Amino acid sequence: MYCSIFSRHGFSKLTFAALAWGLSAAAIAQVTENIDATIQSDLAGDLALASLVHDKDTLSLGFKSFDPNRYLPIDDDNIGSAESIQLQSELTTITLPYTWELSNEGLGFTPYLNGRLGLLERRNNVALFDDTNIPKDRRRISIYSGYFGGGGIWQVSDSWSIDASLGAFYQRYENVYRYGSDASEAFKPIIDGYIANFDLNVWQLNPAISAQYDFTWNDNLLQYRSRLSYNRGRSFDTDLDAHDFTINSASWRNSLFYFHPFGDVLGLPSTGIVGLSRIDLKGDVSRSLDTGAFYELHLDYRVDIKPYGFDLFDNLTFGLLINYGSSLKGASLTFSFND
Repeated sequence: MYCSIFSRHGFSKLTFAALAWGLSAAAIAQVTENIDATIQSDLAGDLALASLVHDKDTLSLGFKSFDPNRYLPIDDDNIGSAESIQLQSELTTITLPYTWELSNEGLGFTPYLNGRLGLLERRNNVALFDDTNIPKDRRRISIYSGYFGGGGIWQVSDSWSIDASLGAFYQRYENVYRYGSDASEAFKPIIDGYIANFDLNVWQLNPAISAQYDFTWNDNLLQYRSRLSYNRGRSFDTDLDAHDFTINSASWRNSLFYFHPFGDVLGLPSTGIVGLSRIDLKGDVSRSLDTGAFYELHLDYRVDIKPYGFDLFDNLTFGLLINYGSSLKGASLTFSFND
């Protein structure tokens, strides 16, 4: 039984049996304290991950994941595995962003407000027993996120710009567990409301700063971006120690992109994009993704839809994303707005 969205820690039926029937009061207290700490760590990691997923001004949907090892002459577990592809197939991630640019008259920088709504969800089957004849249980973990903040962009030179922002997340965590057999339901009095079938609320503060360098020639663009983001938060309105936790997390993304114009498609400007990113992680999100750093390769095709007069959308992008070195390693076909 797990409460993490990545199911990195497990609690066997023997653990529950020991808690319920077999241990002294002192031993039960020690086991409970250890389990509480594990639950707190997993929950903090999941909520930190959700804020990282939504920490960009884009809506991204990976609608198909696959293992590059199957199609390329390589055999590298860091670029994909059956387990990571199965995990990605069980995940749903949606980010709905919107940015309001404000008047910069007399300020020397461009202020803006930014809002985002997001969902990170996993639906999967859980087997508590080795006996394959016992039906599996069904689990859904959903993290709903709302973000609002603001910042400013300073054009330092013709090529360099600085972006500083401060915002806050409100997040709602929901754990829904459906028992598939009488054998697993026997543990319901012990785990319901503790490891399964509970919800909680979380707030996070998110200061961030980034730098961007643009180099253009013959309508081509080479762009370097560096973004440092920090998250600090905690859960609230909870009655259990296991659900009372703090979040301390940081990420540093360094990216290099090449933009090549392809001309108009149906009267709309189009661009090919190749990008490589390294993301360094610290704190809770590092434990959640089981790594201190990972890489992303982007191969995208973007169409500018502003000529159509849409107020909410500037562009749409179709692409291939390859994740190397994290729990989400593998390749995904992506579709995004406002990238």
